[in-house]
Amino acid sequence: MKLGGAVLCGGKSSRMGRPKGFLPWENEVLLQKIVRTVQQVCSPVVLVAAKDQEVPQIFKDVEILRDEVEGKGPMAGLVVALKNMASEVDAVFLASCDVPFLDEATIRFLAERLDGCRALVPRVHDTCNPLVAVYRVDLLGNFEQMLEKNCLRMQSIAEMDGGLI
Repeated sequence: MKLGGAVLCGGKSSRMGRPKGFLPWENEVLLQKIVRTVQQVCSPVVLVAAKDQEVPQIFKDVEILRDEVEGKGPMAGLVVALKNMASEVDAVFLASCDVPFLDEATIRFLAERLDGCRALVPRVHDTCNPLVAVYRVDLLGNFEQMLEKNCLRMQSIAEMDGGLI
């Protein structure tokens, strides 16, 4: 299976007051750490940002994609990533830019367990974690429909088609 990676770095970070991805983390910023980790397992890797969000060109071999629809959150970012990577990969590992403890082993663990499933979204204490998950590209149409219906809650992914998880 060919696995691509997408890191979501959009969002207003209104509670934080500044972009989460640019918070210092050890000797780099959090976004650098997440992208570097995803690159260890996935190829290609893309960043998905809001239309007007500044994202420095600090990444080698990482394309920066922009949300096609403003203000629709992570669901819009997932659609952009799947749409742009569909011809190159079988599935996409999706991560938000604010998961500092993400590691290569976690990504491999999830990808190896995708098997015949269309998505693998981990649950921790009965809570889905759709922003650290693997999605097959054939789900693009489902996610586009959700976006059209303004169903933006990422937790809704677990309820699609009787439950993907």
